Amino acid sequence: MQDNKDTADISGLLIKLATKLFRMLLWLIAITASIGAVAYLYSAYEEHKELTYMTSDKCSEHDYQTQICETEDGSLYLRRIEMANNRMSVSMLIDDAAWDDYKYSYWAFWFESCEEGLELETNKVDSSGTVFKLSCNTQANYFFTNRPPSRLEIGLTTAVKSGIKLDSDGFTIDHDYNFVDYSSLQRRLVLTNGQTREDRKAINQAREKKLTRQKNSRECEGRNKRAKQTFDSKVAQAGKTMLDTKQVSFLCKKYRPRSFDTNVCSRYAIQVSNSTDLPIISARIGYGTKKSCKKTELLNTLGISARIAPKGSLPHISSIEWPVYGGNLECARLLDVEFDTTFKPEQC
Repeated sequence: MQDNKDTADISGLLIKLATKLFRMLLWLIAITASIGAVAYLYSAYEEHKELTYMTSDKCSEHDYQTQICETEDGSLYLRRIEMANNRMSVSMLIDDAAWDDYKYSYWAFWFESCEEGLELETNKVDSSGTVFKLSCNTQANYFFTNRPPSRLEIGLTTAVKSGIKLDSDGFTIDHDYNFVDYSSLQRRLVLTNGQTREDRKAINQAREKKLTRQKNSRECEGRNKRAKQTFDSKVAQAGKTMLDTKQVSFLCKKYRPRSFDTNVCSRYAIQVSNSTDLPIISARIGYGTKKSCKKTELLNTLGISARIAPKGSLPHISSIEWPVYGGNLECARLLDVEFDTTFKPEQC
């Protein structure tokens, strides 16, 4: 009888112990669930604070550091925030018909109390050597749907992926966008920048036409230069031919008798032949006695202004009066010649 009583007592104790353990387990589950719920709510709250930081635009996580946001007008931009340091950066794609392609724009903001118009020089310079400056701004901004407090800001635009890295007088930021995915922004830009593409197409067509005109002009100028050289060479050769060969001849047209000698010539006819392919409009002829013929410059000259046709045509004839006491005319040669031709360049 005693054994049965002891067995019943042990069974009762086990039941009581199991009941307490079960209750403790329920409490642990409840506490764990509460802690999990609090942690989840806190995490959701923190995420909400980050996604709504300084904006009411629709923002979501893009990667472990970057958010992607959509404005009311449908534009997309990327941003990185440091709430503890009151810092934020933004990047978006911008397009302009004057450019060959879209570009990457970046802005950085330090939310600090400052006065409008204040500028602080940094240790960062652009490709042209110009120093970047932080500017105080207290006005509304495209990226802050909720009006932000005063801030110092800086911006830059590049043709390639980049970011903003700065450490100057306590204003630091290191937001690298080189490895961020911009494909969503690119697709949205393609879908929304139709007018920009049309404008760029028109600009490119105008540029191509301008380049074609410039090319044609250069080629035309080259042809004119070569043609002018050929023309000058032809004229120079024609002049050399006329001066180096015997193109002038003379004969007596009138004799006058002298009492103590044979007849002497008082009038000569000088004729000029043209052995070139160019017409002549003027020439200068030198003539003289045997003695003067030996001189480089003849004392007697005759200028003629008449058109002398190219070779194969009749020569030009001029008459000169000759003093009978001066001795006989022994020589005549061409001193200068001008051709009736001008260079006519191609209209470029």
